[in-house]
Amino acid sequence: MSWEELLGKLHEHLGVTGSARVRYEFWNFFDPDPVKNGNHDNDFWAVRTRLGLSYRSKPLEAFLEGQWSHFFGVPGDANAPRPSGDLGLGAIVFAHHRKQDQGRVFLQQAYVKMQDRPIQGLSLKGGRFEYSDGLEVLTGDPSLDWVKNARLSGRLIGPFGWSHVGRSFQVLLKPIQKLSVRADVHGLWLSEEGDLWYAGSGATRKSGINGFAGRPSGGRNDLAWLLDISLDYAITKGFSVNVYYAHAFGGEVIQNIFRRADADLIYVEVNSQF
Repeated sequence: MSWEELLGKLHEHLGVTGSARVRYEFWNFFDPDPVKNGNHDNDFWAVRTRLGLSYRSKPLEAFLEGQWSHFFGVPGDANAPRPSGDLGLGAIVFAHHRKQDQGRVFLQQAYVKMQDRPIQGLSLKGGRFEYSDGLEVLTGDPSLDWVKNARLSGRLIGPFGWSHVGRSFQVLLKPIQKLSVRADVHGLWLSEEGDLWYAGSGATRKSGINGFAGRPSGGRNDLAWLLDISLDYAITKGFSVNVYYAHAFGGEVIQNIFRRADADLIYVEVNSQF
């Protein structure tokens, strides 16, 4: 008996959602000159699990979701002196708490939504919830709405799963029903020559380190060209495997800092959800 069937017997308006993601990442980062903590080849594991409880009964909807995120074996010898800085995202994670194994449990979402109250057609939602700024209005055209969901949703504001910021050109293949293959080309430039080269996924602490690393531009704005390919295979409806490879060709900003201006990232990810 599934969770939904079990809760349905207890209460018809209750539901349970959950997901688990296990990812192995290998970084062959840009190679700095020989320095202390200059390990540019490193790897680590990361786990993210979510469990939520929902209540739906017109006009009220409520949702509560907790999340556990944990990193295993992030590199402790990949935080080189400036200007090289953190050699990969695993090094940034280590810089937060100076621990190779780290994680925590926290509240991901908790909200209440009222529909058609006090005016018909009015929706009110309050609390803590995920929001993507590109999906306020859909066109009704499946092709255009797919582009909005895949390319525009969350471009400025949205939940950060995993994304590379930059312009891309959409090769998307589906050779068989369960397999999707996607290849992209990203051109990356700094907004201006006096800017920094930032890396990271957002602030994770209230004080101290802010979740980002910044490197000097050297008076240039040509950062890199990034080629990547991903394969996603849906084993079952709620279970899938994703393999990703990316290669970066460093531009003048990177060439001014690292002796080898090419880098690679490989990860294998297993996703389960219900």
